[in-house]
Amino acid sequence: MNARMSPRIIALLAVAALLPACGGDNSKASVNQPTASINYLQDAGLVVGAPTPPLRPTVAGSVTGDFKISPALPPGLTIDPDLGNIYGIPTAPAPTTDYIVTAASAEGRISTTVRFTVRDITPNISYSPTSWNLTQNAPLAGNITPGNSGGVVVSWSIDRALPAGLTFNTSNGTISGTPTASSPQTNYLVSATNSGGMSSTSLTITVVAASGFGAAARNGPQTQEFTAVAGKTAVVQSGNWLTVADRMSGTPLSNIEMPAGVRWWQLAHDGSYFAAATDKRLIVWSRAGAVLFTRRANYSSASVFAAAHELRVAAGPAGSHVIETIAVPAGTAQIGAPFQGSFRSWTDSGVPLVE
Repeated sequence: MNARMSPRIIALLAVAALLPACGGDNSKASVNQPTASINYLQDAGLVVGAPTPPLRPTVAGSVTGDFKISPALPPGLTIDPDLGNIYGIPTAPAPTTDYIVTAASAEGRISTTVRFTVRDITPNISYSPTSWNLTQNAPLAGNITPGNSGGVVVSWSIDRALPAGLTFNTSNGTISGTPTASSPQTNYLVSATNSGGMSSTSLTITVVAASGFGAAARNGPQTQEFTAVAGKTAVVQSGNWLTVADRMSGTPLSNIEMPAGVRWWQLAHDGSYFAAATDKRLIVWSRAGAVLFTRRANYSSASVFAAAHELRVAAGPAGSHVIETIAVPAGTAQIGAPFQGSFRSWTDSGVPLVE
């Protein structure tokens, strides 16, 4: 082989040596760009009236802005068209919703989903006063209405049945009506709920009998008081005196002094008269305090229902297995047919219960 190389060969070898270096430079110049994308924190919980920390998207690749969202955001919230931040103070609750967010990029429009809920402020309910003393057959002087210093209530509930005649409104939490039966002091738990949670409060209701037994020793301490309300009549007993007034206007009607030895007295269910008994007689008065009639017999241990226009007497002087009916104001009496068994009590409507 000729040890001397021609100039042409030398030039070709030089070009060959340069080619690998040029190829290496081209490889280093090629860079892979990340795919454009946007992502939000999911299941965010927002609250009505509370400033919302912006829901910021995580952005990758060549996102250039022009953020849009569908469906429309809840009132009080907006989306930044340049950055995609969702921010504001929500003014109304909204259910959990999936929103589609789109944005422009060098690769065209891209999209993602963001999900969140706007909860209401939890209710904060109370009744004032918290304890109510009602009287049988006396309509409420206005409803028992709750207050609420929290969020709007969606539903109301009560943990047990109210006394007969009273109604609980599940739309607004009010209690209304006319109690038709006596009821012992009872605690009721009322609850209010919305999307923010539940609030509960307790309420105590007592219903005293519209008419009932009451008497004090004629010469004894006058400490006992009893209030009865029925129809248009209100009565307060203090010792042996009954103070009678018109329930609607408060106008005094009479003061009745009960005779010595009175064992019980009752206000009629319609408020039209009073009856009382001693060991020797039954006395009936009008609202004005006039004696309507007297029957001489021992009614002191009888069970009496003072209905409108008549007294119904069980276990009285006529016998233990009959009902005696005494007309008011005439005072005439009729004896019903004998019954089997034993008289137990009167229903709220004046029907005898026998067992």
